[in-house]
Amino acid sequence: MSRPNKSRWQVAVLTMPRRLELGLHHAEKTQTDLAHAFEQLGMSATVQMVNRWLRQGALPSGKYIMAMPHVFRAWGVDLSMHWLLTGDGPMLAAGPDRELEVFRQIRSLVDTSL
Repeated sequence: MSRPNKSRWQVAVLTMPRRLELGLHHAEKTQTDLAHAFEQLGMSATVQMVNRWLRQGALPSGKYIMAMPHVFRAWGVDLSMHWLLTGDGPMLAAGPDRELEVFRQIRSLVDTSL
């Protein structure tokens, strides 16, 4: 019996928790730190929620994904949103222009899917 092909999105879903974990490790931060950072941005967040993302494979909603590069940047780590979402390219962003371009692309996709 042959295995069904997984779409690129399904593969990204399976590996995003690991990429987020690597980002936290690089920033020398914990799940608690990430939850508190979201709270400081006025977003409802708990350690249990972050744990579900990392350990149970639950995907963060778009608002948390969009905020992650800002949180990591505040910690001194220029995490690439493109890498976080897809696993493609370097973990660290190529610069603010590239991140802005990716942000706009994602925003347009989110806006059209609502």
